Amino acid sequence: MAEREPTVAFRTGDYLIANKPRGMPVHATRDPNRANLLAWARDLAGDAVTLHHRIDVWTSGLVACSTSDAGNRALADAFQTRTITKRYRAVCIGRPSDDIGELRHYLAKRRVDGIDQMLAVRSGGKVAIAHYELETYDPASNTSLVSFELETGRMHQLRVQAAESGWPMLGDALYGDAEANRRFRIEGQLLHAERLAFTDPIHGVPIDVTAEPPPEFELVSR
Repeated sequence: MAEREPTVAFRTGDYLIANKPRGMPVHATRDPNRANLLAWARDLAGDAVTLHHRIDVWTSGLVACSTSDAGNRALADAFQTRTITKRYRAVCIGRPSDDIGELRHYLAKRRVDGIDQMLAVRSGGKVAIAHYELETYDPASNTSLVSFELETGRMHQLRVQAAESGWPMLGDALYGDAEANRRFRIEGQLLHAERLAFTDPIHGVPIDVTAEPPPEFELVSR
C-alpha cells in the first residue's frame, strides 16, 4: 500500500491545520529521506510555517501550524493559556468502568531500557488531566471506542493514562497489551487527534476543525 499523505483540514493566511497520517513523524528524523509533516507544510505554505504542538508518529490527526507572525502569536497564546480545545479518539482494549469520567495522574519522564517513557508516579511528577467518554464497546473483540478531551498536554499523556486505567490503546507498543497487538496485527497506537477549536483573535471568529479517524479504526470498533 502506498504511503499516505497529509491533507489540509483548514487553511487561512495565518493558519494551516494539517491532518497527519499514521506512521509519519512531525519533525525530521535521522533518515533524510523520510517524509515529515513540517517539511510537507513548509513546501506547501513557505518557511514561515511554525508547528505549535506535536503528536506521536503513530498518532494520526490534526496538527496546528501558523503561517504568519500574527498567527504565530495567536496560536502560541492559545496553547499557553489552554484556550484551545483538543479532542482525541482511541481504540482501547477492554472498557472503562464508567461511561464518562476524568483521568488524573502525575507523570514523570524516565529512561527505561534506553527509551524515554512517561510513568505514573506518587510524587515529583506533573499533573495530567483528561476527560473521557465511552462511545461504543464491542464485547466480541473486547475493544472500546473512547473519546478524550485534554486539559493538559504531557508527553504520551493519553496513552499512559489509558494504560494506567486498565484499558490500554490497541497497537501501543510502549504502554499497551503486546498479546492483543499481535492478535489484531496493529502496528502503532490507534489514537487520532479528531478536533481542534479556538477563537481566532486576529479576526474574532471561532475556528473549529474536525477530521475523521483513519480506516484502521473501523477494523476493530464496529
